[in-house]
Amino acid sequence: MKIALRLIFALLAIPLLFAKLPQASAHTLQIDNDISGVLHTDPDHNPVAGQPAKFFFLFGDRSRRFKPELCDCTAEIFSGNQMVASLPIQPVQGQTDANMSFNYTLQQPGLYTVEVIGKPKTDNAFQSFDLKYDDVEAGLTASHTNHLWHGLAFFGFFPVAWLLNYLAEKKSARKRAKIEQSANLQKQNADVQ
Repeated sequence: MKIALRLIFALLAIPLLFAKLPQASAHTLQIDNDISGVLHTDPDHNPVAGQPAKFFFLFGDRSRRFKPELCDCTAEIFSGNQMVASLPIQPVQGQTDANMSFNYTLQQPGLYTVEVIGKPKTDNAFQSFDLKYDDVEAGLTASHTNHLWHGLAFFGFFPVAWLLNYLAEKKSARKRAKIEQSANLQKQNADVQ
């Protein structure tokens, strides 16, 4: 019985080996000296390959000199070592959680690098910067759906495994009890004779 139980555990665990667990954070922070930038992508923090995505940035400056309208900012998008796009990043008006953005459609599923190069339009307006985001992933579908199924597979495994173990132990205990009861009856019968 224990061998069968271990086999069941192993079979239930195999899908977990191939499951991609969700990233810990939906926003990525990069820093270059005084300038920091947080990247957020829509839809749902991870773009879908072949569908338009919006890339939002919230830039900060310890010297408090950075202003989006004074930035000649460019985003270079790489797939592996190959640049697939170079786009201007535009100021965003009326938002508190982003101050610059651009739109782009990542054509293929996979990991991309977004490198943001910022230079002041006027001398010494702020420090030039170069921020690299290596963890931008384009999926086949919206990521929250994938993460939901991975979570269910991962967290569903433990209750099922526990239940199978509980049932196997209960069956084993009943079998031991029957054997003990049978042995006791045989002993009583032997004592009576």
